[in-house]
Amino acid sequence: MPIKKLMKSIVVLFDEKNLYEDQKVFDGKSAKELCRAAAESFGFEVCTISGCQTITELLEELDKICSESKADSLVFSYADCLFLNKSLTLGLLSTHEDYKAEYTYAEGYPEGLAPQIVDKGTLVILKELSKTTFKETGLQKVSRHSLMDMIKTDINSYEVETLLAPVDWRLLRYSFDCHKKENFIACQKLYSQFKSVYKEEEAFASADPVELSTAAAKNIEILKTIPAFYNLQLAQKCQGKCSYCPYPAALKQKEG
Repeated sequence: MPIKKLMKSIVVLFDEKNLYEDQKVFDGKSAKELCRAAAESFGFEVCTISGCQTITELLEELDKICSESKADSLVFSYADCLFLNKSLTLGLLSTHEDYKAEYTYAEGYPEGLAPQIVDKGTLVILKELSKTTFKETGLQKVSRHSLMDMIKTDINSYEVETLLAPVDWRLLRYSFDCHKKENFIACQKLYSQFKSVYKEEEAFASADPVELSTAAAKNIEILKTIPAFYNLQLAQKCQGKCSYCPYPAALKQKEG
């Protein structure tokens, strides 16, 4: 999808220095290397940043980069998203420009496939608000939803646009990034499934995001990797002896 020449953009990848992003398990490449290759295929300047602890620090750095590069908009993603998608990115940029948006994101796709787009003027506003009116939010730790968290503090004040997926994959709760073990394993499984089709470093960036998402939804090895959490219930000693409850028997065995 072509982008009008009047809009200059810059791609910024945030490197959180996590445990899995540098592991070279994707045919000798790491998630960070593949993400960088994908970003460079978009045709814009790409830079990687790290070290920002709070949302305010992140916004200050993004504003600085956008100003120094004289970019009209900023494409933001984490640096461990190896399936960062070109067609989704260009679609977001086109929507962002056509509707004069201040913030544009994809809805319904698995996380890690699409970046976020933010207008340079909006970065300035968000940066100042994070220091003043919404200082509490500004002091929060940087996360993958930090930009949206700032937008949501007063969402009706911004022109927000969305690129909707043809199918809502959010219920499956998968994220194709490498910041957690379960996601890292899912990325390996998806990569293995399609590596014979997309052989070059940047080739996954040109993949059909619907095809990738649909295939992932049908692959049990991607849907079920390792437990994401464990349920723990803390309880005092109960006087009841319900037949269906495991606690009385467990307490009797332990305490006699």
